[in-house]
Parts: sequence; C-alpha cells; structure tokens
Amino acid sequence: LWTTRTGVTGLVALIATPLIVLPMSLPILKAKLSFELRKSIHYLAILWAAALMAHAPERIFWLIGVPFLAYIADVILGYHKTHLIDNTYFERVGKDTVLVTFKTPDGMAKSSSSSFVYVMIPWVSKYQWHAFSVYDDPKKPGHSQLCISKASRASWTAALIDEMSVPSHRPMFVTQAYLSPFNSHAMDSTNLIAMASGIGITPILSLIKQYARTERTLDLIWM
Repeated sequence: LWTTRTGVTGLVALIATPLIVLPMSLPILKAKLSFELRKSIHYLAILWAAALMAHAPERIFWLIGVPFLAYIADVILGYHKTHLIDNTYFERVGKDTVLVTFKTPDGMAKSSSSSFVYVMIPWVSKYQWHAFSVYDDPKKPGHSQLCISKASRASWTAALIDEMSVPSHRPMFVTQAYLSPFNSHAMDSTNLIAMASGIGITPILSLIKQYARTERTLDLIWM
C-alpha cells in the first residue's frame, strides 16, 4: 500500500493532520508552544492539501484545488494592496498597550462601522502579519489608529511593547482594510452591549474611541 501514490499521499495527510490541528486546539500545547511556532506548524495545511489532491485527483482535486487557488489569488491581490508607512507613530499607553497612528494611505477605504487590517512591523519580525481593528483618528483628519495589546509574555506583541520605551516614528506595512464582524446593521443601534475576553478587548477599544463623541451608549462586559 505504501508503494503507491494513493498510499504515500494518504500517509502524508494522516501524519500532517494532528500536527495541524492539535497545537491550535489542545490547551497544554497552546500553553507550552508560542503562537508564532504554532502558526508556522499550521502551514503544514498546504502540504496536507497537496497530498489530498494527489491522493484522489478524480474526486478531491477540484474540491480542494479551487479553494486553494482562491487563497493564493487572495494572497497575491493582498500583496499588491499593501502599503509601507515610513513614519508610523508608536506610543506606549499604560503597561501592556501600544497606540499606533499613521496617515491613511490612498486606496485604504475603511467601513464607517468597523474594519481591520493586517500589519507587519519589520523591526519586530519580517515574516509575521497580524490582524487588528482600525479606526479613524478622532484628532487628525486623514489618519488612522489601531491598538495593540500584549497577548502573552513570549509573543510578537510582547516584543513590540518591550521595544517601545519612548514614543517614536518607525516603518510599518499595512494591508487594505477588510470588513470586520462588527460591520453589521446592529452597529447602527443607539444602545450597544459589547462582550470580550482577553485580547478580544482590542476591537472593542476601537468602537469606544469611534463612538466617544456621539450620543450612543456602549456597555462593555470584559471577562
């Protein structure tokens, strides 16, 4: 069985499956392995998909191949809509948060309710992209802001915050703005109730800043 294409590709997919799933789901592995390492292992999903496409090409190739090609197209499109902000302003707010302010690049249209972007900070890591909610700077027209809070001690966010002993202007890459789950008709209500836990407070902070000068009421439950 292991000398045939079907057997070899099936074995590869079988071995890759727990490596892809378990580090992202088991609490003991999530506690011992950094998010960066777990995310790198998670990219074995590409090998897993390729193995399955070769395992049964008559049935599985199009089932997995079409979404995979769509993913590749999205990556290429996102690359061409990525902006380098040379003079991004980083300011540490409190112990575990950094406020990031930058001039909104042309073509990065944000939703009036809530949007998010992927950012890459080369002086922290040239290979990591992270998603954060983005909102208009209430004091500077034509500028945008996002809040970055520390996720854990040994993490990308911790490395960034440790670098920010004083406010400074540094480069940052930012993608186009994407609609977030908060961009719905429910956000047009006068009274809002927001619930968050842990790092999930970040998009809520964006909403609080956005609605600070309005007549809306936002109640926050943070666990």
